Amino acid sequence: MYRDGLLEEPPTAIFKVLADRGFDGDSLSYPHFNVVATPGFFCTNEDGSSRNQFLLTELERDRKICELRYTCEVVFSRVMTEKIVSGVIPYSALAHIEHAHCWAHAQANLRLPLKVPGSASGI
Repeated sequence: MYRDGLLEEPPTAIFKVLADRGFDGDSLSYPHFNVVATPGFFCTNEDGSSRNQFLLTELERDRKICELRYTCEVVFSRVMTEKIVSGVIPYSALAHIEHAHCWAHAQANLRLPLKVPGSASGI
């Protein structure tokens, strides 16, 4: 039996989860143990010294992740323009948070598109 209590064998994770650095190593939180792809971190070298530049292989990998996550980040920034769902949510607003969340996503969808559709898109 595994985490959802119904399976005798773990299911195969067929999707990668694109997330920011705060979700690094979070794959155990998903029922199918999906791989969580996050951008790289600055870390210490094997000799204990710190570094302030990414390696070329890290940049190439991170560019792909960031290109795929771009629209999610833009939508998230548009959603955060609604005061009730940005920052610390007051206790008095919790009764309305589901509706506020839906409204924030609705107004984000009503804004101009990120890319012009059709032949004018430049793609």
